[in-house]
Amino acid sequence: AASSTTSGKVGSLLTTGEGKAKWLEMFWFPSQRRKHPTLSFSIVNRMKIYIKSESDERTSVSEPTSTGFEDFWRKSISTALKKIEVEDLGDMDAIELQKLIPEEDSDGRGMKDLLALQKQLSVSVVFCDNKHVLLVGQKTKLQKKCFVI
Repeated sequence: AASSTTSGKVGSLLTTGEGKAKWLEMFWFPSQRRKHPTLSFSIVNRMKIYIKSESDERTSVSEPTSTGFEDFWRKSISTALKKIEVEDLGDMDAIELQKLIPEEDSDGRGMKDLLALQKQLSVSVVFCDNKHVLLVGQKTKLQKKCFVI
């Protein structure tokens, strides 16, 4: 029983990490790209955040050592995620569910409509490989606005 509890906690942490990474990608990366055009931001392996300089020039956020650069971004990401929560809607066979959602739908139930709602509400809907569906955003937005999704 202890190993299933441990694996459940690890799975929950991985799901939470993936959800937060997707939220950063959708809502935080764009503003950082505008502020720091010489840097690129990406996600590797579903939840590892990768920030790299696209030029040899030092930017205002780069310090002479890579440790300073990493510390700066670690703190920035931590601050961005401070109020972000992940609500796991459970095992909904997410990959199959996502495949069933049409790209466009005249009744407003397509993928394009979902993307527009996510941007409007500042909430990310994440379809995970472990079959779970997540809602990710600020707690107040999750509580008040997500019934629309």
